[in-house]
Amino acid sequence: MKALLKFLTIQISFIILSIIIPPAIQTSAKWINYHLFFSDKESIAGEKDPTLLSHRMISFDKENNIITSETAAMAYGNTLKYLHSVRDKCNPNVKTTNFLECANNILGDNFYYHQSPMVSLAWA
Repeated sequence: MKALLKFLTIQISFIILSIIIPPAIQTSAKWINYHLFFSDKESIAGEKDPTLLSHRMISFDKENNIITSETAAMAYGNTLKYLHSVRDKCNPNVKTTNFLECANNILGDNFYYHQSPMVSLAWA
């Protein structure tokens, strides 16, 4: 029984690794592409604002040692810069779809889209 349990544990581990490793390789390739074409974008270090969901998500990555404090600071600053841009440039008194279109356009100006297993790496 113990041998069967050990065997199943090993098999499950291999299955999990086979699911995790290919996306990690793809993510690395996308990061290289990002740095080649978008590394000249200004990154601003910032402080955590616990009232913002985005900052709590970044904090989760930092608290679980997924990212460094430097990366977290950049992600805090970049997301805060985006939110301030939306506040300054998008009229909240228009239809919701118009407001979201404005916010989405600003999002594209501030962040290069790529899949990332961690939100803070994508936002840093």
